[in-house]
Formats: sequence, C-alpha cells, structure tokens
Amino acid sequence: MNLSRKLLGLMALCCCTLTTALAAGTTALWMASDSGDYIGGGITQTLNSPDYAFVASTNYDGGVNISVNNTSSSSYVNWTLSFAAPVGTTFGVGKYDQATRFPFQAPTAPGLDVSGDGRGCNVSKGFFVVRDYTANNGSVQSFAADFIQHCEDGTAKLTGAVRYNSTVPLIPTAPVALAPKAQQIDAGATVSLDGSDSVAYSGKTIASYAWTQLSGPAVQIANANAATASFTAPSLSTTQTLVFQLTITDSAGQSDTTTQAVTVNGSNAPKTELYLASDSGDYIGSGITQTITASDGSFSLSGTTGHVHVSVNNGAYWSLDFAAPNGSQLVVGNTYANATRYPFQSPTAPGLDVSGDGRGCNVSQGVFVIRDLSLDSQGNISTFAADFQQHCEDGVPKLAGAIRYNSTIPTVSTAPVAIASANSTLYAQQNETLDGTQSFAQGSAKLVGYSWKQTSGPNVSLVNANSASATFTAPAWSSDQTLTFQLTVTDSTGATAMNSVTVTVKGADAAESLFSYSSDAGDYIGGGGSLTDTPSNGQFSISGSTGAVQVSVNDGNYWSLSFAAPTGSSLQVGTTYSNTARYPSQGAAPGLDVSGAGRGCNTSTGSFTVNQLVVGSGGSVISFAADFVQHCEGAAPALHGTVKYNAMPYSFTAQASGPRSALTLTANVQVAPADLGKQGQIYVAAMANGRLYFHTGGGWVPVFDTNYPAYSSGALANTTVPIVSNLDVTAFSNVSVYVGYGYSVADMLAAKRYSLVYSF
Repeated sequence: MNLSRKLLGLMALCCCTLTTALAAGTTALWMASDSGDYIGGGITQTLNSPDYAFVASTNYDGGVNISVNNTSSSSYVNWTLSFAAPVGTTFGVGKYDQATRFPFQAPTAPGLDVSGDGRGCNVSKGFFVVRDYTANNGSVQSFAADFIQHCEDGTAKLTGAVRYNSTVPLIPTAPVALAPKAQQIDAGATVSLDGSDSVAYSGKTIASYAWTQLSGPAVQIANANAATASFTAPSLSTTQTLVFQLTITDSAGQSDTTTQAVTVNGSNAPKTELYLASDSGDYIGSGITQTITASDGSFSLSGTTGHVHVSVNNGAYWSLDFAAPNGSQLVVGNTYANATRYPFQSPTAPGLDVSGDGRGCNVSQGVFVIRDLSLDSQGNISTFAADFQQHCEDGVPKLAGAIRYNSTIPTVSTAPVAIASANSTLYAQQNETLDGTQSFAQGSAKLVGYSWKQTSGPNVSLVNANSASATFTAPAWSSDQTLTFQLTVTDSTGATAMNSVTVTVKGADAAESLFSYSSDAGDYIGGGGSLTDTPSNGQFSISGSTGAVQVSVNDGNYWSLSFAAPTGSSLQVGTTYSNTARYPSQGAAPGLDVSGAGRGCNTSTGSFTVNQLVVGSGGSVISFAADFVQHCEGAAPALHGTVKYNAMPYSFTAQASGPRSALTLTANVQVAPADLGKQGQIYVAAMANGRLYFHTGGGWVPVFDTNYPAYSSGALANTTVPIVSNLDVTAFSNVSVYVGYGYSVADMLAAKRYSLVYSF
C-alpha cells in the first residue's frame, strides 16, 4: 500500500468542511480507558456536540475519519479517529476484527487509530463494529462505531463509541463475538478457533461459547463450548475452505455470532507464505516464530534468475533478496553458502538480505537453498521457494526461515543442509581445507555423519574424508587444474544432503593475485583482525605506472591500496620505502595508503617493499607485489600486509650498494617451487645505449643475434647472482639490467620468466 496515498488520506482531515450534526441524530464520543492505557489515561469521558465540533470525512480506503475539537478557548481538546476496511472490500456496517494501526495496517487487515490530547500509539491492535453508516457522494451523512484499542501490544485497553448524526444509542450494551481472521494451513496441522477476544459490555460477562461448523469437509471440533476450540486439518486432494461459527451469550442473555474461515491446502496446492524462526538475540526477528500467509498480507515478487526479490506487506513490510554470484544464475537444489548482505556482497559471493518491521542488518552473513524456481511463457518468475539462515552483524543468533511464492514445496523443511566451504584458488604445494562445519540439521534432528569425495579433476589424496573437515596438498601441475569435491551429510533420521566445492589449483608458473593482512589491536583499518582475499572471494584490478601503483580489491568491502615512489622517481623492485606518508598527500616522500570497509586514515606513516613490478609494452602495470606496514594517525598499532596482482611464483630483485663511482650490484633469483631442482639456465642481461649485453658469469659480452649466453647452467635453485662489484659506472647512462631463468632461452622468453631489476 503506497505510503504517499496514506499521507494524502490523513491530509484529507484538514481539507474537509465542518458538518454540524442534524437534530435527528446523536453526535458524541464516549471513551472508557483502563488504568495503564496510554491514550485515555485511565479516565472515562463523553464529548457531545455542540460543545465539541465534530468533522466527518471519508479516507482513501473508503473508510471514515472523525475529528473532535472543542469550541471553547479555555482548554484545547483534539481527538482523531480513523476506521478503514481491508483493501479491496467495501466499508460498511459490520465487524472489523484484528485491526492494526491506521494507516500502516496490512492490505488484508482493517485499520483503526484513536489518538488525542497529544498522545498516539506507535503500534496498536483492536477491533471496531460499524453499526450505522450512510454517505452521499463521498460525504458522510451518519456514522456509528464501537471500538476497543490496545496500544503497543499491551493488555490495557481504550473502549469507546463514536456517533455522528446517528440514532444508535451512544453506550454499547450488546456483546460482540470475535474470532481471528481467515487462516490458511496445511493438512495435519492443529488449528485453533479462538474466540477469547469476544467482549461483553456494561458490566456483563460472557456466559457461554458455542462453536459449530457451517461448511466444508466435516471435522471433529475439540472443546466446542469453550472460548478456544480446535480441530485437526484433514488431508485433502484439493484446497478447500472450512467455515466455523462462534455464538456467544452474555450474562443478560444477549447473543452475538461471528464466523471464522480456515483454508486447508490440498496435497498439491501451491502456497504463498513466509516462515520466520528467530533466535533470542537476533536483531531482525527479535526472537519471534511466525508464519505470514496470503491471508495476512500481500506478496509481490520481482527480479531475474540471477536475483530474486520478494516483498511481504503484513503491516511490517518484509523484504527478502537472494542473489547468485555475479554472472551466474540461481539453480534449484543449490546451497549458496557464505552469502553476505545484498547488494554489497563481493562479485564472487552470493547475496542475501532479509529485513522488516523497521529493522535491517548493517552487515550480515548466511546461507540459502533454492528449493523451487520456474518461469512462465513470458520469462517471468512464476514459482519460487528458498530456505535461509541469516546472522546480523556477524553475531551468533540467527534468523531462520523459508519463503514460498506460488510453490508446492512444503514451507517448513526437515531435510539437513550441507554447506561446503567456498570455492577457492591455491598454488602448488599449498594445503587446502574442505570445510563442512557450517552444515546443519533441522527440527529436532542432529547431524551424525560427514563424507567427502572427489568428483572431478586429477586425483588427490584426501585426509579425514569422513569428518566435517578434510584436507589435501595441491600437487605441482604444469597447467591450471580444476578439482570438484562433494560433501554428503546425514542426520539422525537418516536423511541426507549434498553440496559441492570447486578448488582451482594454479599451474606451477601461474600468476597469483592475493590481498592479506594482520592487524594489531587498536589499528583502525583492520580492527585487530586478519583477512585473506583471492580471486575466489574478491575482484582484483590494477592501475597506475612505475611511479605509483593502485590495486583495488572488491570482496564486498572495496579495498584500495596505493604505493608511490618519491616525487620524480620510479618504484624499484627489491627496494624498501620507509617514512611513507599518506598517498596522495605525501609530498616529496614515498606514498602509501591502504583503506577499505568504510575506513581510512586521515594521516599515516609506514613502509613498503616492492617485490615485483612488471610493466607492459604500453607502459601499464601488468604484475605487482608488495609487503607493507601502515600506522594510522601516528598510532603505534599497525596494519601488516601483502598484496599481489598477477604476480608470478618466481621473482627477481636486486640489491645495490655504494656510489656510482664504486657500484656493487647483486640479483636475487627466486625460482618457482615447481621448477626447483630442474635443469635450466639463469640469464643476466643489460641494455645500455641501445646495445644488448649478456653476462656469461665471467664477464659482459655484446650480443648481436639470438644466441644468448647463460650466466649459469644446472639444477635451478634460489640463488644470489653477483652482477657488478665496486664498478665505476659514472660514464654510463640509460642502462637497464634484466634477470631471468628458463629451461632454455626460448622457454624463458615464452613464459616471460624475466624482469627488469635495476636501471641507472
């Protein structure tokens, strides 16, 4: 229901014309307030026309608004009463039970609001009975309603009656039989027929209750002569509605009746409902368990097969979002673990967000399972079902639930949920843990068994394959390999569930992208925690030049890392830059800035070491690696970290000492783990004034063809290579020194296993 329409409806109170009561009827407001009722303050009062001015108008729901003001200037009195029927029904004489605060009621509920003397309810519930209503072209001619309102879900009540040019007596005396609004339930459920809200007036009490069935398949009513009766919903092949009548009699012998409709879903009938089961301490559900059906409010669905949004308006406005990782589709049967708050999740992660009743998470993590998703002939989503668990603010309490939209999937699922660790990427010789500890059973069942097995890719040896967590060590393959593992969990009822995880093992010479940090307690950026991001859970990008490099990592928290050489110089591989200041305000000093998750330094100090920097033919950075330490605001706690973008598992760095008149230069060669011990060559080259020279191990020689001599040959190992020693290079300019290795010259060039390490 559009809020702007509601506000316009309320504004109509100010736009109506004062209508004085005709002599033929009574115009008055009577209220009797319990002690503890916030609105009436415990008093009983009657306001009569003409001592008080009454204005009656219709509201946007076709209901009635009444305002009551005093005509004396000695004291100010202003009461407002609003009555509305559920959306789509005609307002008129009759009972309106389960009313909530107008104009914020659910579309399927009536609206009621009585406020005045500067007091109003935030939330309210109650009922009203319209005993007289006539209108002509939108102008109210006569109106009479009795009501009871409870503020803030309290037990204290405001009892009252309003008459506008009506012949109905002001003080109600007849009892009112009340029963809950229509229900929609599944076969086998115990259904409560609750008439305990029924009321008797004028000091009388309710002497008897009688429940009878009027229509639908016959059922056995238990406690049919009590305020609350019950029955068991029958199993039906088709959806049918059962109607029950409640008759009450007060102590004066006066009677009243009402009906309650109960719709029992057929065995294959689609349903639309939201089930919520909230732990104590969960911020969103506040510990409640409830089922909202189409009888309780309106449901709407939008989105695509990549992202589904469901809105539920039962007066509390629930919103649910389910999204697959970027570029993929939601698949029926899939479990989407490690979901974070939509729409702020990492591009590689699923998104989940459940909010409502004015409450939402700032950050969240959870899991959801797609049970049903189908499209109609126009490509629109026609059926949808998902189960979910959400934790707000990284807390332990959870909001569990299920959403069904035109789906035949049972609402409360009893099957266990298998949750395997997120897809990951690792490198040769690294250990990997396959984590199933987040899996859970539902209802009263417990998980009793775990089983991991490999379903695709070159075989690896799994350790602890029959436990919640299994491990393996990645072999050294020459090319990338994709491995798939399946987790099966079994609960105490014997029910099983499966989930899969994909692990990509990079080839021996594969480039690596990674961002990791450990944060000291008191460090503002990291908050004392630690983090590791890879392409499995974040999106990496790079920009800049040899003077300044910026790496961005989007894991849902948008990290930015900047490294800059002192003004006028270029970043040098193997160089440690100390006494940094915050980039880009560092001035002549080297610049460093690491920020993310909404946090950044105003000022900073620190240091960083460039471990790898490769620039493409167009001048753009194609590979980068650095270690860093950053202190925010001059504080002692630090953020310690490493960033790699397309960085190779091998590296070449240089160390220089002495002045140019006596330069000593050495190179450090780090061989990729997969290449260690293999036969190959190390190469050292220099480009000076356009001429190419290679170091043979015994000295420098010019090279005029493609017969490049090696510096050394043999089993490849991590080593230090002397390049020049105490050499006067003052006469040289435009010199660039390169170091590389390979199984041959062609292999080194093809794999681009070389790097610029020094220039002067």
